[in-house]
Amino acid sequence: MAYTDSEDLNYIGTLFETAARETPFLNSLGGALSPDGTLNLNRVRTVSSFEFDCAVPYDSGAGTQPAITEAASVTGVTANTITRGQDNNTCQIFQRKAEVSYKKLSTTGTISTGLLGGGNIDGVTPGLNFNMSGNSVMDELNFQVGVNMKGMASDINYSFLRGTYQAAASALTAAKTRGIITAVTTNAVAAGGANLSTTHVNAVIKLMVDSGAPRRNVVAIANSYQCQQLGSLYEHVPMDRNVGGSAITRIMTPFCTFDILYDPSMPTDTILFAEYSVIKITICPVLGQLIIIELKPTDGASVAKQMYLQAGIDYGPEEYHGKITGLAV
Repeated sequence: MAYTDSEDLNYIGTLFETAARETPFLNSLGGALSPDGTLNLNRVRTVSSFEFDCAVPYDSGAGTQPAITEAASVTGVTANTITRGQDNNTCQIFQRKAEVSYKKLSTTGTISTGLLGGGNIDGVTPGLNFNMSGNSVMDELNFQVGVNMKGMASDINYSFLRGTYQAAASALTAAKTRGIITAVTTNAVAAGGANLSTTHVNAVIKLMVDSGAPRRNVVAIANSYQCQQLGSLYEHVPMDRNVGGSAITRIMTPFCTFDILYDPSMPTDTILFAEYSVIKITICPVLGQLIIIELKPTDGASVAKQMYLQAGIDYGPEEYHGKITGLAV
C-alpha cells in the first residue's frame, strides 16, 4: 500500500528509522547493503541455481601402520574406495517495495510542531536509529527505499545466522536458507543453563580442532550478554591508579586466537564460533544483476520502487564451526 499520509510530518533533529537495525555479521562478511544497492564483493559467490553445495565431505580414514609383505605387494592389494557426501544449502528471496503518493512526494521539508522548541529523545525504543543532522527528509521515495534496504539487510543478517532450511519444492513453497547456527551439529556444546566458563570455550575449540577446522580466522559471535561474559571471563586488568575496566576484543587459546563480534540477532543463550575463511554470501543473479532496485508501475497517483535479492549463505563444512548453546542468560 502506498504511503499517503502527508500529515505524517518529518521531524527536525530526530528522524526515526524504525526498520533499521545493526547487522554486524553481514557487515563483517563485506555484505553491507547501501541504499543504492551496491554490495562489497569480498565474500560473494554467485550460483546459477537456488540449491548449491557448501561442502563435499569424505573420510580417508585414521592413520594406521600398514603390514604389507613383499609377497602381498606383488599380488596387489584390494582397492579402497572413498565415498563422498554433499552438504547443500539454498538461496531464498528477499523482497521489499516502497511506494509513495504524488502528494507526499511534492510535500518536502515539513516539520513536526511537536518537536519545536526542543524535543528530546529520552525513553525511545531501543534499536531505533536517528538522523541527528537537523535536516528534514527532502526525498520521501529515497528515504523509504533506504530504510527498506536496511530492513532487508536485517532480514538477511538474521537468516544467515538463524535460518531454518527449506527447499522450494514448487512455486508455492518458499525457499529458506539454512543459517550457520542451525547448520552446526558436529561441534556443539550444551551448557545446560550454566554460566559461561573457560571449560565451555575449551570444549568447543577442542571439538573444532578434532574435526579438522583450519582455525585461520575464528570469530566468536554473541548477543550483548554473552559478549560481556566472554570479556569478564578473560579480562586481565593491569594495575593503574587512574584507569579501570577492560575491553576484550580478542582472546588467545592454545589452538587459536579468536575475535569477539556482537550481533543483536544472536540467541541470548548461544555463542557461535565461526571460521570466516570458508564463509561466503551466495547470490543467484537475475539477468546478471546481484541486487535489483527498479521502478514499478502503480495503479494510481504514486511512484514505487522494488528491491529484490536471491541470496543464501555458503558456510563451507559445518565441521569447521562450533557453538555453545543453553547458556545462562
